[in-house]
Amino acid sequence: ALLTKIQNDIRNVEAAAINHLYAEITAKDIQVNDISAFAIPKTNYVLKGGKFSATIGVAAIDTTSKPEIVIVGGPKLGKGQNTFNKVCNTVGKYKFKAIVRMKNGEGVMEDYYTDEIEYEVAEPNVNVAATKMNVFYAGVDNPVRVSLPGVSSNDIEPTINNGSMEKQDDGTYIVKPEKIGEAIITVKANREVILSAGSI
Repeated sequence: ALLTKIQNDIRNVEAAAINHLYAEITAKDIQVNDISAFAIPKTNYVLKGGKFSATIGVAAIDTTSKPEIVIVGGPKLGKGQNTFNKVCNTVGKYKFKAIVRMKNGEGVMEDYYTDEIEYEVAEPNVNVAATKMNVFYAGVDNPVRVSLPGVSSNDIEPTINNGSMEKQDDGTYIVKPEKIGEAIITVKANREVILSAGSI
């Protein structure tokens, strides 16, 4: 009976030692409760003949945790926010990195750095071109092509102050002036308004 008791004590010690070692191995692991798929495009605008590219994968997340996100050299996002917005008033190339701060399994705050993101700010350069004539003619259909580099044609909203503009299936527009004089085409895209003048 005494030998059996000693054997049981040894087994209990072994089990306690294994549980302790296993707990130490996973002590700093971040607990997750959800798996989310993601697709991150390298660009949302592709020129004709170009190639669209996107990174696709899955991420393990903890929906109960709200990490802190800090832009390196910039502001800290609000609690629970993960969208960084910046008004771009100066043209040029820019880079930024972000730090995601969250607690590990031991409750210690750790920093995780994102890859460096590059983006370029360019001047809006609208192009309004009459495809079959140099001016608009009253009383006839005037085909016009409107483009804005970096913006899809579906996101462009041109209007005219003298007549009407009708979008065609091929992405061009038919301008129908109402009277002789000046016509101003207003092109709106991404909340920016760019003016282009034409004559009739």
